[in-house]
Amino acid sequence: MRNTLIVAGLAGLAVAANTAPAAGQGRLPSEVVTTIGGAFSSWRFSTAAPQDSIAVEKVSQAALPLSASFAVGAWTFDAGVAFSAGKLSLASGRTIDLSGLTDLRVRAVGHLLADRVLLVLGVNAPSGKTKLAGDEIDAVRVLGAPALRMPIANLGIGPAGTAGLVFATRAGEWTIGVGGSFEVRGKYSPIESQIAGAALPTDLRPGNAIRASLGLDRVFGSARFSLLLATETYSRDRIELRAPGGGVIATNYKLRPQLLANAWSGDGYVVVCCFSPRRRAIRWSYYAPETQTP
Repeated sequence: MRNTLIVAGLAGLAVAANTAPAAGQGRLPSEVVTTIGGAFSSWRFSTAAPQDSIAVEKVSQAALPLSASFAVGAWTFDAGVAFSAGKLSLASGRTIDLSGLTDLRVRAVGHLLADRVLLVLGVNAPSGKTKLAGDEIDAVRVLGAPALRMPIANLGIGPAGTAGLVFATRAGEWTIGVGGSFEVRGKYSPIESQIAGAALPTDLRPGNAIRASLGLDRVFGSARFSLLLATETYSRDRIELRAPGGGVIATNYKLRPQLLANAWSGDGYVVVCCFSPRRRAIRWSYYAPETQTP
């Protein structure tokens, strides 16, 4: 089978509008920046690709992300959302469409103590679709396939809120940054369960997540060395299957902690370490700069 990926367009437009505070109105944003982007991806199969009860000849998706940001005093605010329009052309001559908005993401960042401390607050508002039916399930199974690398794999991931702090300081020749965040997720119907063909309506109650990171940076002569350590821990998740008659079949599980370590220097040497407690293994990757032999 011969697959052809056609990227027909990728564009971005940034507009900055200066707004002067009027008398008696208090502190208004001094600058509002709006960003509009566009992406289009299309696959055409030389032989129709079977997908359950349908055969797909062509799949395409257009995405239009929109974001806006502004600053008020020591705070910056930004929000982003995207519109997606996907289409499947079937061997039978029928077409299936799936379009709509993604979740709205809103973030506020406070620059405190002369920029030594950043307070980050974020909200994921569930404006995107998470409950699909009929042809929409067939569409998202194809549009969300990792091999196709569509601009938007799914429209909604449910409500969530995040609060975090980042602190930066200097100790001698070292620059040190420490960060931590706490994320709360709300219940939603995961599209992944519908893609997998779950026989019963499924709800996911994700557990909370705690993230922590440590960054070090220093200049040695003409070279710079940096190190990043990050970890994530999770509370219990809960999957609920709604059985006929109103009953609920529930399963609890807990993801194991994750640890990531990155180190790199100004001359291009990079070492990446990823520790997975589930597999009880440590994986190292080492990248060296290209050299030319005389």
